[in-house]
Amino acid sequence: MVTVVIPSAGRSAEQRGSIVDLLAQAVQNIAARTTWPHYKILVVDNGDLKPETLAAIDRIPHQRVSYRLPPGPFNFSRKLNFAVSHCDTELFVIYNDDIEMITPNWIEGLLEFAQDPSIGAVGCKLMFPDGRLQHVGVVTGVNGVAAHLFHQAPGYSGGWNGGSMMVRNYSVVTGAVMMTTRAAWDRGNGFDEQLRIDFNDVDYCLKLRQAGYRIVYTPYVEAFHHESGSFGARQQNPDDIANMQRKWGEALTRDPYYNPNLTKDHIDCRPA
Repeated sequence: MVTVVIPSAGRSAEQRGSIVDLLAQAVQNIAARTTWPHYKILVVDNGDLKPETLAAIDRIPHQRVSYRLPPGPFNFSRKLNFAVSHCDTELFVIYNDDIEMITPNWIEGLLEFAQDPSIGAVGCKLMFPDGRLQHVGVVTGVNGVAAHLFHQAPGYSGGWNGGSMMVRNYSVVTGAVMMTTRAAWDRGNGFDEQLRIDFNDVDYCLKLRQAGYRIVYTPYVEAFHHESGSFGARQQNPDDIANMQRKWGEALTRDPYYNPNLTKDHIDCRPA
């Protein structure tokens, strides 16, 4: 049994020229496209979903819990930790509400690796709706703290040495779609709540690697990621940048899965 954990603020966004209810679309897409029978959906909202959103998702079996926003700046890490505390399966997927899954056997594709006790997290190939690459693995020390390699490159791009088209280890995979285990989550103490918005998935994967786990990317699970649909375009949080640099220091600059002869100023793996 796998739990799909969907944190959501119940927002709508423009997609392909029309306004879409992100959570409703995500839940309906999972129900329509998922071939693995042993899964359940856990929606974690802010207690203020619109009636039309509730009506749309109530047609599909799911569990829903509400996270009451405390005073002060929004803290996504805290909300996600709250969400996972309501998850009762050993395997679960952190799943953004702006994801539109393409691969029907996507859970099987992630399970193939997540069942290995030496693997702490598994990520997949994410694309923008027009087919450009959004995520094929993350490396540290490039363009600052961390960067998505070949971000916005054409969807047919093979990456460096075909890396976008093969199963491989990375230091980090994005938390937009990430399968992990309760054992790994507890070992890594979940998401660091000092990282309110940015780099919490980077930090989580680095903690798992420090604990001896591997992080795996598979291209055989594909999804559209309507990035910025739920948050809107924004700059990286400077407090989170400072926290990451303070916490990980030089470890950020020595990614074992990124050739040191390649540039750290660009995401296209050109020679330094």
